[in-house]
Amino acid sequence: MTVLVPLKYRKRIPPIHYEDKHAALLFQALDAEFALHQSRIEDMRDQFFIHKATWGLDVWEKLFGLPIGVGTYEERRLKVFEKYYAKLPFTPSVLLALANHVSQLKNAQVEEVFDQKIIRFIFQLEDAVDVTHLYKTFMKMRRVHVHGFSIATNADETIEIDEQITCNLRRYHTVEEFQVGMTPLKYEDEVML
Repeated sequence: MTVLVPLKYRKRIPPIHYEDKHAALLFQALDAEFALHQSRIEDMRDQFFIHKATWGLDVWEKLFGLPIGVGTYEERRLKVFEKYYAKLPFTPSVLLALANHVSQLKNAQVEEVFDQKIIRFIFQLEDAVDVTHLYKTFMKMRRVHVHGFSIATNADETIEIDEQITCNLRRYHTVEEFQVGMTPLKYEDEVML
């Protein structure tokens, strides 16, 4: 039985080493090390993207002032995304990115209804949308002139919702605002969907 050096390495070595057993073992070991090195590079690269980060979420949480290491990876990513979107400018492209982030099909549309001063998010009827995350993130990033948002579908069919969702948004006074006799709670919004 002859041991052959893989073809990708034959271009770089003299023909005398094509059937050398030691060269073949050396290149097999190199393949394993290159694969390990490549996987480590990809893992490190993934930490720069919030939706792929695992051990790098600690850095993202520290960057946005969140408690470090609390919850599962998905919960932590959602909290980081909320803070991330809250710091972005309130533009149609950012709102579209937010809508696509909470959507599974990633083909949402956004339009501004000027007379009602709301933003309308339009999703496909078959799409699964994380409405709670959309509400929390939108309320943190919305500007004063926008009263809220509505959700619509681009189909003529009716939607029947068989569950009730309650979202609470609480704002507390900062230390500088707090005075004697005030309650810690600034205001509280509760929305039943």
